Amino acid sequence: MYIGEVTLENMMAYLSGYWMAMEEIGAKDIDAPGFDGFYDWAAKECGGRNAPYGWANMILAVSNGDDLEQVNWDGYSAKASRGQHSESVKLFYELLDRYREQGENA
Repeated sequence: MYIGEVTLENMMAYLSGYWMAMEEIGAKDIDAPGFDGFYDWAAKECGGRNAPYGWANMILAVSNGDDLEQVNWDGYSAKASRGQHSESVKLFYELLDRYREQGENA
């Protein structure tokens, strides 16, 4: 998967496009990871709530140690350093592994 600069925002855009294309042609990717419910689960794990800032920004903020209730979300991702984006991608995979271990309906 090529996403350009390594950010969760780019990863989210790639995955969203992939899922939309698969749905458009009526295909089911049996090898695709189950993400149903991931955002709500990750929000609970990260101490947040389902909000319009999305899972990518939420995980970036948590990896930065920011309080989700105090963050100014306007341009938040653009203000993060490469190192911060890299850490957020690592946290995403850690969360995804834990989510899968608990089952998609965790």
